[in-house]
Amino acid sequence: MGLFLCKFYIFYYYLCVKYVNGISMNILETSVESAPLLKRVSQILQELELNDALELSASEALSLSDQGVLEHILNAHTQHLHKDPKVIKKLKRQRADQKKFIEYIERHGGAVKQTEFAKLAGLSRQGLNGKTKSEFIITINSGTTPQVPLFQIDENTTKILFGLEKVNAELATKDLGSSSLCSFWLSARSRFDEVSARDYLQANPNKEALEEVLFLARREGEMGY
Repeated sequence: MGLFLCKFYIFYYYLCVKYVNGISMNILETSVESAPLLKRVSQILQELELNDALELSASEALSLSDQGVLEHILNAHTQHLHKDPKVIKKLKRQRADQKKFIEYIERHGGAVKQTEFAKLAGLSRQGLNGKTKSEFIITINSGTTPQVPLFQIDENTTKILFGLEKVNAELATKDLGSSSLCSFWLSARSRFDEVSARDYLQANPNKEALEEVLFLARREGEMGY
């Protein structure tokens, strides 16, 4: 088991670096800045192994995808830290909900880091930072850094969607989570002939259409909306 664990440390560290940075890299070229991450991962895996909490054979590890291995270790770590079944169940449910949300965003164009989003939308990094802090542009938690959903860019103009900032400013007063904010923009609505508020504004970039979307935003969270 010791040889497998040694190889597994290296393999898992590679996955963590790939997961965190979003790129593939050679372990032999690991930067000095990544050393603390390697140490933390090694400590976590050692503790799980000493307490027989990993429960993952070499064959099982090889059969799982990168994401599958990460999820298995995360679940093992959660169960090792939290002995209360109710707490474990709650944490697993939260992770499952977050995974579904990220998959939902992926189906609607995905999300990118703020630097890339600013470039795609023709904004300065500083300008985008101000807009996200003011909640004019939605960000989501995906990985270690906030990301910006791409549906907020108009596919036709490659600029920020017409009216998006005004609507998001209104939604910001409702104390909604990221998933609710994204759902507001992406859910099909009968009043817009079964298209989303996002697609409706993209097809109708005018004051009248914006007022219709603002009407919904002002009532978001109320009974019947």
